[in-house]
Amino acid sequence: MKKLVPACTALALIATGCSKQKEEPPAAEPKAATPTPVEPTAPSPPPAPPAPPGIQIDPEIHELVKAIVSGCTVDEQAGSVWDCKNGEDYAVINYAAPKRLTSTFESLAEIALTDGAKDPKVLTAVIATWNSFGDRELQKLNSTPAAAERVLKLFEKVSPDADRFAYAAPIALAAGKKDALTAILKKLPATSRLKQASVQQYLSWGGVAALPDVQAFFQSGANDEEKAAAVWSVGVALYDPAVAEGDKAQMCDWAKTIAADPAITTRVLASASGSLARCKGAYIDAALSAVEARIAAEKLSDRASDSLHHLCWAEGIVGGAVNGTKEQCERGFAILARALTDKDAPPGALRQGVWVAEMLGKNGEGLDKQAKALISKFKSHKDAAVADQAKRSLESLK
Repeated sequence: MKKLVPACTALALIATGCSKQKEEPPAAEPKAATPTPVEPTAPSPPPAPPAPPGIQIDPEIHELVKAIVSGCTVDEQAGSVWDCKNGEDYAVINYAAPKRLTSTFESLAEIALTDGAKDPKVLTAVIATWNSFGDRELQKLNSTPAAAERVLKLFEKVSPDADRFAYAAPIALAAGKKDALTAILKKLPATSRLKQASVQQYLSWGGVAALPDVQAFFQSGANDEEKAAAVWSVGVALYDPAVAEGDKAQMCDWAKTIAADPAITTRVLASASGSLARCKGAYIDAALSAVEARIAAEKLSDRASDSLHHLCWAEGIVGGAVNGTKEQCERGFAILARALTDKDAPPGALRQGVWVAEMLGKNGEGLDKQAKALISKFKSHKDAAVADQAKRSLESLK
């Protein structure tokens, strides 16, 4: 583009004339500046979620825990509490239940994790007196995610033999933390009483969905107590009459399979038959068959005698209905009577068998006369303990 020169005015043109101006070369148009390259930046990370709110410890529960430490004998080495002067070991649950508090377990667990980290007596006071609400619905309301989170931390801290703390296992199960609890329990030694007692709670609070976990605990059990705890979880669950029939059938079918296995020990069979006693009906028949086969193979034992008792009783509830039918009680008594005639039966088993004969005579319809006749045969037994038991049982049956 050429540079423009201002035009001559008429006056200037007349006076001097306009001289021709030399054209200047056009100025170069300014070039646009080359932008400086900018390194791309990583996107900003999303903001961290807010931290969960802290637990507000109930001040009254805090004081009640302190009262356990001051009012009871707290042995942190043994992990036990005893000799409480004023029932301090049950004071927390007795305070919270009538008020229907829903943060009881949150407060207890937080106290154990905080104060307990500073003073082992506080930790022991909480763990060794942990209890459950008798009201199942209130137990569920207290099994909050915050309580479960803290309880799981405590499971990793406490002694493997702190079996009283197994009362806290339902909190994790009810809060949907079964897998986390299972992972912790699997790490505990086979002799852990805490592990064994916790496994017993699985079906009661995890329902039939927890049956595969219980079966896995049974299969991996390294000793009788681990296996017995797993199969007894069926009986624990069926203490609640609200278990759905379909769920009950799955649990009881599994216990029936265990009872029928000749490879299990008499200890494990006792737990399996105990569960089948609560399954009732045809499951009691299956248990009777399993116990009868065991006695035939191994002779009478204390546990076999007790199993026959548990298949015809009301679980010690005065006025309660006997779980076995009249025919099932008669069958159990007949099995026992044959076993007691074995001259090679050990004296301890005979003494226990005599006592079970007494109980079947009381529980089974029309069995009292048969029981007296059977027990009378042992009044003069050469073993003093057997003879003494026979005399006491006959006196009780009068």
